[in-house]
Amino acid sequence: MLRKQIYLDDDTEEILKEICISMGISQSEAIRRALQEYALKLKQKKDNKENPLLKMIGIANSIVSDASEKHDEYLYGRGKC
Repeated sequence: MLRKQIYLDDDTEEILKEICISMGISQSEAIRRALQEYALKLKQKKDNKENPLLKMIGIANSIVSDASEKHDEYLYGRGKC
């Protein structure tokens, strides 16, 4: 494990102390966990950006519940040929 030195403003240091007391962990452990969680979220966000289809999920709202089954009828006015 490598040693790192960081600077925290007073408010952040107070938040860190409260977290450590409530969780019963060291400040170093709290920082490691927070950094790991942050890195995981960034990776997930990056993975989602790389797949443009994932961005499309949920962009269309419909009042009909069977749009996936009868999309041809709704789009073209008739069923599948």
